[in-house]
Amino acid sequence: MTAGTPTPNEYSLPTTIWSGDTDASSPGTREVPTFHFTVQVMQPDAIDQKTVPVTAILARSESIPERAAALAKARVRFVQKTGLTGGIRGLRLRSGLSQMGLARLMGTSQPHVARIEAGDHTVNLDTVRKLADALGTDVAAIDAALRKMPEGKE
Repeated sequence: MTAGTPTPNEYSLPTTIWSGDTDASSPGTREVPTFHFTVQVMQPDAIDQKTVPVTAILARSESIPERAAALAKARVRFVQKTGLTGGIRGLRLRSGLSQMGLARLMGTSQPHVARIEAGDHTVNLDTVRKLADALGTDVAAIDAALRKMPEGKE
């Protein structure tokens, strides 16, 4: 392939589009810049080898104290901006915790926390106590939050 010619797995756009005559001294004529970019089309097996799960990126970010603090503040702001007040999810976010962080404090797994928040899991008294301890609240608040089922759950 010659230089500048896209390979079969690349696509390219022009860098400049001319409007009117190319003589910049002519009235009403201007050069309109555009973006130039190349898109690499990756085969599925290459994607699998090069991707990183979001949970790994989040875990890496939360291992850095400054980033963990910023994420906690963002979760609290999210609750304030959205008005999300009910449920275990609301309590968790107001505490600035991720599902993984709450799971760690409870001694359980992130999928278990996700099922509790979604209302897909019956919660026993031991789990309610662990939730209360991890979220810094009492059992009555956890009970009230569990009674506020997510939309669509009854």
